[in-house]
Amino acid sequence: MANRRYNIGLLVATISDEFSKRVTIGAMEAAKQLDANMVIFPGKYVGVQHINEHYNAEYEYQYNVLFDLAAEAKLDYLIVAVGTIAYAHNNEYQKAFLDSLGDTPILSVASGIEGYDCLQFDNRSGVSAAVDYLASHGRKHIGMIAGDLSNEGFVQRYEAYREALEANGLEYKDSYMVTCGLAYRCYGEVEQLLNENPELDAIVCTTDLIAYDVYEVLKKRNIRVGVEVAVVGFDDLPGDEKLDPPLASVRADAVQIGRKAVEKAVNYLNGVQDDCHYIESQFIPRRSCFKYVDDFNISERIFCGDFSAMVDHIRDYFTKRCENATADQHSCDQIIALVEHLYQNYAQHPVDESIVEDTVAILEQAIPLREDTGIDRILYGTYVWILRNCPVSNVPYVEMLHQYFRAEKSEETAESVAKRFMERSYLDNVFIRDSLMFGGNLKHSYARIMKKIDSVGAVTAFIYTFDKPITHSYGDQFPKDLTWTFQSYSYGDDVFSLPKDKQQISTPQVFDNDFTCQNRQHIFIVADLFSAETQYGIALLEPRDETFLDELELVTYQLSSAVRTLDILKKQEKLLKELHTTNLALEKMSKIDELTSVYNRKGFYPAAQELIHDPRYQGKSFVICYADMDNLKLVNDTYGHAEGDFSIRLVADCLAHTLGDNAVIGRMGGDEFAAIVPLPEGVTVASLTSRKEAFIRRFNESKEKPYQFGVSLGMHECACQNSDDLGAALNKADDLLYIEKRNKKRGIKVRAYPRAASQTGKG
Repeated sequence: MANRRYNIGLLVATISDEFSKRVTIGAMEAAKQLDANMVIFPGKYVGVQHINEHYNAEYEYQYNVLFDLAAEAKLDYLIVAVGTIAYAHNNEYQKAFLDSLGDTPILSVASGIEGYDCLQFDNRSGVSAAVDYLASHGRKHIGMIAGDLSNEGFVQRYEAYREALEANGLEYKDSYMVTCGLAYRCYGEVEQLLNENPELDAIVCTTDLIAYDVYEVLKKRNIRVGVEVAVVGFDDLPGDEKLDPPLASVRADAVQIGRKAVEKAVNYLNGVQDDCHYIESQFIPRRSCFKYVDDFNISERIFCGDFSAMVDHIRDYFTKRCENATADQHSCDQIIALVEHLYQNYAQHPVDESIVEDTVAILEQAIPLREDTGIDRILYGTYVWILRNCPVSNVPYVEMLHQYFRAEKSEETAESVAKRFMERSYLDNVFIRDSLMFGGNLKHSYARIMKKIDSVGAVTAFIYTFDKPITHSYGDQFPKDLTWTFQSYSYGDDVFSLPKDKQQISTPQVFDNDFTCQNRQHIFIVADLFSAETQYGIALLEPRDETFLDELELVTYQLSSAVRTLDILKKQEKLLKELHTTNLALEKMSKIDELTSVYNRKGFYPAAQELIHDPRYQGKSFVICYADMDNLKLVNDTYGHAEGDFSIRLVADCLAHTLGDNAVIGRMGGDEFAAIVPLPEGVTVASLTSRKEAFIRRFNESKEKPYQFGVSLGMHECACQNSDDLGAALNKADDLLYIEKRNKKRGIKVRAYPRAASQTGKG
């Protein structure tokens, strides 16, 4: 790295996923510390749509275009969290995914893949510690709910569970373990486990999400979590401590794995041997597997009777814990000293401020004890006890100590939280507003989009678009070796547009060019700019700090919306320039249907004639269509005319999707539409019909509206040369429309009408 910094790529799944977010935070920290540039590609989970029917993510596949771009970026090294990106697949699929990324050196994260250096969690240590913990505190019948055992991580957790049972002399039966595959919910598997093994007193889950389902089933059966049945998860998600009771889990520190991954990348590039492949996992005990059931009622059980009785109760509690005799004795002595201090100084005598200072000092010494959930409950129980048993004059002094008895202290108030939220909302709204203020001249509009992007946490930003928007359907391979247009960039409040001669660049230049912060270390997050099936380009965003990760999806959606709107406006501007008249805009408006933005009857015929006489289409076949909406009256009568108007607009959208950009579409009145489109090579009336049906099916499956949307469409293929041909063809299409509507009522599927033998559209 004599002349330049290394450029390291990080591929993660959705950034809103806690694991991916924390890996990213750790990687960002290490990149700054090691003075390496980083490009973060936050895609989504690959290939889950066909595996999990409950996973509603119709267009999430678009984000994974970023992984294709990472392969072409020619970075120095790629860190790939393939264990989460392709969590729904086995090692063979994950290896194929890594193979597709090309020749760049790769580190596989969260999954060990043959042929690749890897960094993953030691799943075994945490699970073994959890089973040891359960066994040492009297749990004798321990079951497991595992994920898909074709996944290496789940296999390791299962094997560690079996080995730990054997090491503790506990029985294992085949019925003690059930798998739940990749199901969205696993209530059925939990029910099966409990029904077949009523003696179970503990359940180990290979993820926290599985454990959440176990909670629900146990509570429906009136089985107390942590009392009759202990529950342990894996991942230590932020929500674990908020459950009732808090969930014990195995913590796999994703921040640490992110840091170490970047360190391994730099070591590799510097030629330094790095044999670290595992990050330790740690078992975190909480109330869902309390070793001592009475911990649920610490306050009621300990703080009763006179002072000497309370001291005996405290000693009895620590004696029964029997976890670490030396540590427990030390904790016991500290708690008794605190209780004695409070009893003597607050329960017996008036308090002054010097006593309060002494108490604070004692409580601050007890801070390390709060890591133990049971002791933390004793500390807070102590506060409640002294508050109830001190003279009235001492109550204000006791209340001053409240924050020191709590496990977590926060400087924030409700007012400060509300103020911060309002400030954040204001900045987001300013960015959204200004990103859509294009003005009349589109030349510098890409720069205007970025004017306020620094307000939401991106200190620099770069926008690149494809020469033309790319239609990218699910399952299609994204094109390679694209040429990009470098539209604009920003540094803080300053925004710049690129001169024409510097705009055309290759994929590697997108991530490393003369404008991308060459004189300092930088970290970029790649935002995919798309709408539905259309890809427009990407943005590189340099975050001010890790808090920007929470803003990323908002910024991505807004930039996508702005770029899409710009694309529409550019197409409109191009169309306006092609119309040779001084009053072009006004004339166009008079020919456009206000509700649907397609041509009205007045505008359709001239536009259709112009298309027919276009030299490019002389001698070519056209498809002429007549369409209307199914059951418009029912929608109007049942849901109101606003919904009827929405449906009419949707008919126009359906025709535009079906026929493509070259089509001329007109609303002839009510819900009736006409259209004409030159028929491209390889496209048939039947394929257009399939495209229409796919559009309708996707909309209805989205359940966006309470009614079923439908369009009847008559399509006639012919050679159109003049207005007479057009009129005859429209009549033929209208006849076909009538036949289709009649057959729909009879439940008959309509066949495509054959091409007219005369090729004139007449008769």
